[in-house]
Amino acid sequence: MKKVLILSTLLFLSLQMKAQKNQWELGIEGGPNCDLLFSLVEQNPIPDFNYICAITTEYKIDSIFSIKTGLSFEKMNFSGFGGYEVPPVLDQPTWNSFSYPVGIDLNYLVVPVLTKFEWGDNAKFFVNGGPYFAYLAEAHYLVADPVGSGGMHYFNSRISNFKPYDMGASAGFGFDIPLLKKLILDWELRFNFGLTRIIYPADNAPYNNQSANFILGLKYALIK
Repeated sequence: MKKVLILSTLLFLSLQMKAQKNQWELGIEGGPNCDLLFSLVEQNPIPDFNYICAITTEYKIDSIFSIKTGLSFEKMNFSGFGGYEVPPVLDQPTWNSFSYPVGIDLNYLVVPVLTKFEWGDNAKFFVNGGPYFAYLAEAHYLVADPVGSGGMHYFNSRISNFKPYDMGASAGFGFDIPLLKKLILDWELRFNFGLTRIIYPADNAPYNNQSANFILGLKYALIK
């Protein structure tokens, strides 16, 4: 009886280890994104285009549900206009307003935690969603010279001008298409909605990150 229990336990552990191997997928992905600095007080935010690249891991709970996470580098760029006014003078009795382009470059390291639901026989359609957590790695300003040559000045910004973190919600949909036995093509359209006001002071600058990411990736399924 003791030998039967030992053999049964070893068989059970062996099956469990084999099952665990079936449940992991490792991948790389990237693509363009369209981002903007959203504010309720800014009527016409200007979107910009940048990119995202990532390494990912996905844990298959069963044939329908899985948990996906990873580490991505996301470059976000925001454009707008600054301005100033010149008071009246003798030959110009009214105020004159002048504007010039400005921009902000933000580079984030992002960790999403997504619950994924998929269905289909061969190619599978999926939807996913969950929170994301981001760390601000670098920040720059791009400011036009309002007088003089009109050239653009690109310089480092103190990260202390911005919150060092961002968090929000992600939601997306896409397709998983098997290429080989263990290689899977992944296409996804994912939306990020930032919930953190990213610029100090938050009361005077109520801006949040938002982006739409067009992602193409490859995943490797651990041995089936």
